[in-house]
Amino acid sequence: MAGALAGANCIFQPRLPINSGLNDAWYSAAKAGQGFFTVVYPESEIMFLAWFTYDTERPGENVLAQLGEVGYRWLTAQGPYEGDTASLDVYLTRGGVLDSAAPQPETSGPIGTISIVWHDCENGTLSYDLERPKVAGQIEITRIVQDNVALCEALSR
Repeated sequence: MAGALAGANCIFQPRLPINSGLNDAWYSAAKAGQGFFTVVYPESEIMFLAWFTYDTERPGENVLAQLGEVGYRWLTAQGPYEGDTASLDVYLTRGGVLDSAAPQPETSGPIGTISIVWHDCENGTLSYDLERPKVAGQIEITRIVQDNVALCEALSR
């Protein structure tokens, strides 16, 4: 916990206080082709995340998509943050059609959780635990471009 005593004369400080300088695109070199967008709302202490990823198994070769790739998945997550850690509920949206109001896309209730611990303005560890399907793991994420690093560092002081 941020601010808790860690020793007689020491006060633990979070690795990086979450701030709007973390608004950016993130990826993991070990998970090519996947990525994240994060948005921090400091007034409400809420973080939003979009995760661009794939299905847990490759679709059959006979499955066709009219646009893009049938194995793509779009997950979103949102929730509160405190200190250096965001705790997010994960949602799955499906059923829509490109540039159309109909059919209405469906967004599930929470299908799991994501926790992100920010180490500094360029790196974090994202842990996920999804219920449907039951999968969990950890991904080291890195900022894709450096444009917001200076802002993040200034806001973390």
